[in-house]
Amino acid sequence: MNALVFFRNDKFYFNTCLNSKAFARARFAERLEEKGYLCSKENGVWKFSSFSFSETEEENDFIYLTAPGFDGQTLASIVEKSDEAEKTFALALTVKLYEQSLIQNVKLDAVGAGGIFFSSDFNRALFVPSLFFKTALNVLGSGEYTLNQGLYINPNLKGENAVRYTQCALSYRILTGCFPYEENTYEKQDEDFRDRNFIHIKNQVYGLKTTLADFIDDGLLQNPLSKEALKSFAVKQFPLETLYMEAGLENDGSIPESGKLNSVERKASVSVEEFERQRQRAIEKKNSLVNKKRWIRKHRTPVTAAAAVFAVLAVVCISYYSSWIRKPSTAGLTSLEVVRAYYTGINVLDSDITKHCSDGKSMKERDKVISNIYASIKQMIGMDVNRESQSPAKWLNYNQMSFRIFGLSNFNVNGNPEKLYFYAPSRKEKKSPLLEENGQKLHDSDTAVYSVKYYLVNNALSPEIKVEDYTDTVTLTYKKDRWLITSIESKFTESSYDTEEFCRDYKKALADSSDDLKSAAMVLREKYDFIPADEELEQAAVLITR
Repeated sequence: MNALVFFRNDKFYFNTCLNSKAFARARFAERLEEKGYLCSKENGVWKFSSFSFSETEEENDFIYLTAPGFDGQTLASIVEKSDEAEKTFALALTVKLYEQSLIQNVKLDAVGAGGIFFSSDFNRALFVPSLFFKTALNVLGSGEYTLNQGLYINPNLKGENAVRYTQCALSYRILTGCFPYEENTYEKQDEDFRDRNFIHIKNQVYGLKTTLADFIDDGLLQNPLSKEALKSFAVKQFPLETLYMEAGLENDGSIPESGKLNSVERKASVSVEEFERQRQRAIEKKNSLVNKKRWIRKHRTPVTAAAAVFAVLAVVCISYYSSWIRKPSTAGLTSLEVVRAYYTGINVLDSDITKHCSDGKSMKERDKVISNIYASIKQMIGMDVNRESQSPAKWLNYNQMSFRIFGLSNFNVNGNPEKLYFYAPSRKEKKSPLLEENGQKLHDSDTAVYSVKYYLVNNALSPEIKVEDYTDTVTLTYKKDRWLITSIESKFTESSYDTEEFCRDYKKALADSSDDLKSAAMVLREKYDFIPADEELEQAAVLITR
C-alpha cells in the first residue's frame, strides 16, 4: 500500500492520482484552498488550525499537491507496520483528536487512516482535505479505498455522526484486532451497512465495560434516516478513559514505560465458556437475519402462498412508495424554474423529469420520444461501452473522443442565458405550494408563456454530428397548486458536421490553448455555433468532479 500523503524535502506531498490533463479538467488548481486541519499539542492541549496545500509539482506523470510539513507517517502505515503498542496508541490518539474537534466545535471531516498523517513524536497531526483524498481514492479503486478509507468511515453519515462512527470503528479495531465492516468493495460494504452486518463488540470482547461497549455498538448502528436519534447520539461524550484502560494504555492514553501494553483483566457475570456460547448464538442469529433480508431482496418470493400475498403486497407498496417519493415534483417551483427543469430532463435524457414537469397528450408524446432515444442510446452502449453519451458541455470537459454527444447547448429563455442542470426537488422534500408569482396571486388555469432557444446536438445515433437550432414557444398552466408545461410549439433549422473533423478541431484548439477549455471553446465557436457557453461548461465541470 503506497501512502497518498508523505513527507520529503521539508514538505508534505499529496498524490492526486491525476495526470496534468485530468488535473486541469478537474480545475483542482483553482481549489487549492480546500481546507484540512493541522493538530498540534501545546502544553498538553491539542489545538486545531486550518490547512491547505499551496503548490503543485509534477512527478512520474502525476500531479502532487505540496505544503510545508513535518516528518512522520500516515495512520494507515502505522496500522500496517507498527508494533501493537504504537498501533494501539495511534488509533486511540485519533479517537481523542476527533473528540477534541467536537468539543472545540472544529468541523473536522471523518477521513480514513490514509488521510491522517502523524509526526514522528505524535505531537502533531495532519488531516488532509477530504475532497482531494476522496478523488484520489476514487481513481485508485476499491482495494485502496478500503484500506485507506472504507474501513474507517460510513459514507451514509454526515458531520458529527460521521465522526462518531469513525471513532467507534477505530475503537473496534483497537479492542478486537479487526474492523466491524471489512468487505473490500463499495457494493458489498454498502450492503453490509444497510443490513448492520457486523458482530456487536459486546459479543466480541469478554467482560468489556458496558458503557464503552454500548457506545461503540450504538455508533456503528447509527441509522442515517433516524434524524432525532442521530442528533441525540452526536452530543454524547466518548468514554476515552475507559477505552485507554481496556486497550492497555495509561490513563492519559500514552504507552506504558515498558513499551508494551498493560495486561487487562476483565470480569463478567458469566464464565468465558458461557460467553463464547452466547457469542456463537448471537453470530448465528445475526447471520440468519441478514441472510433472510438478502434472500427476500433477491427473490421477493415467500415460501408459502399466504406469506406470498402479504410479502408481495408489502414489498410492492414499500417499493412503489419509495420510488414515488423520489420522483421529481414541480411543487413550489416558479414557471421559469419548471422550464429549466424540463429542458434539463431533455439534456440528460431523463424522461422521469420531463414527465413530471408536463401534462397533456401532446407532452406525453414528447416524453415517449425522449424515452425511445434513451433506450436506443443505451442499447448501443450495451454493444460498445466506448460510445457512452454525454451532453455537449460534459463531452467537452471529459475530452474523450470515443464518447458520443446528445444534449442541449446555449440554452436561453426569453433571450436570457439559463441553467441547463437544474433539477426539480423530489416529492420527499415536500415543498410548499407556490401561491403567487411576480407579486400576483395564482389561480387554477393561469398560464405563462416563454420563448426558449437552444441547440440540440446529437451524434449518438448517427456517424455525423446533427445540430438542430430550436426556437420553442412553451406554454405552462397552473394546475391545482403547481405549474406544468402543457404545450410546446417548435421551429428549427438543421445542419450537420463531420464528427472526425470536429474532433480534430477540438483537439487542436485545446492543445493551442494549453488545455484551457474556455479558450479552446472561444476558438471553436468561430466555426461551430453550437459550442456551449462558458457558464454551461462550468456547470458541467462541477458536476463531473462531484
